[in-house]
Amino acid sequence: MLDKDDIIFQHCIDKWGLELQAKMTVEEIGELIEQLGKTLKSTIHFERGRIDRDDMVEEFVDTFLMIQQMRFMNKEKFDRIYEQKVNKIRKRLEK
Repeated sequence: MLDKDDIIFQHCIDKWGLELQAKMTVEEIGELIEQLGKTLKSTIHFERGRIDRDDMVEEFVDTFLMIQQMRFMNKEKFDRIYEQKVNKIRKRLEK
């Protein structure tokens, strides 16, 4: 059974196609990298609240939504690999 987000992701893929959504994912990742680069260059200003954190959060959300759409295409495999990666991190932290 699809949850409400999965239904939206399916509609996006049906309307715009997987190839275009994959390109949008790359674009959103690029925008996130650009925003993070601006933030990291201005760490002092960021810590003092002079950089708009909302811009950075918005780029994270845009990227997250596109990644969720890519995940939707093969949830089982994605989730299996995700769990493997989390377990790997967990083991590193236990050392």
